[in-house]
Amino acid sequence: MNGSRKKVKKKTEVALSFADFTQHYASGAAPIWHWQALCQARPVFGEMAARDRAASLLHQLLVERPRRDTDAAELRRSRLALERDASPQNLKRAPGGTLDVEFLVQMLQLRDAAAARPEVFTTSTQGALAALGVAGILSAEMSARLSESYRFLQRVESGLHLLGAVKRHDLPSEAEALSQLALLLGHGNPERLRQQCLDFMAQNRTAFEQLTH
Repeated sequence: MNGSRKKVKKKTEVALSFADFTQHYASGAAPIWHWQALCQARPVFGEMAARDRAASLLHQLLVERPRRDTDAAELRRSRLALERDASPQNLKRAPGGTLDVEFLVQMLQLRDAAAARPEVFTTSTQGALAALGVAGILSAEMSARLSESYRFLQRVESGLHLLGAVKRHDLPSEAEALSQLALLLGHGNPERLRQQCLDFMAQNRTAFEQLTH
């Protein structure tokens, strides 16, 4: 009997948590960065039924969110604030870094997607880029370019992590460290690797500027 009561209590607590969570977003109190986090949120812990319900709730909140004219400007300001102290060699936060792609994807999801295109709300940035291209929200060419750039820069970041670099997102300024990174990634020309990263970042920033204005 005690076990049954505990299960009922637990289910009640979960129901109340869902209700509070939903109210926070439905009331309009959630700032834009909360919605950005929701774009990448996925349940990973708990009973299967609870995870499925949470995933369905997250998707419903995103699909039903009222679109605001200020979304693009708010996301743009937030993104630019994150690059202020970043080195130009920072593959994540510098202009054109991977955050450009992530913020751009989230802006398009929140601003342009609606109940008619719910498939664009996927937590994977790569998956979202593909879905946005299929939906016509991004051109097929732009979707492919951003996907290639994001994949390349993330692979280089992973290499930096594996090398135990102190600045885990910055391209090494020392020739030896850059050579080690290129060797780890199977890249034959360290300076060419650096230039490819910078070219992709320039491409990302051009797309970001075009689509957030």
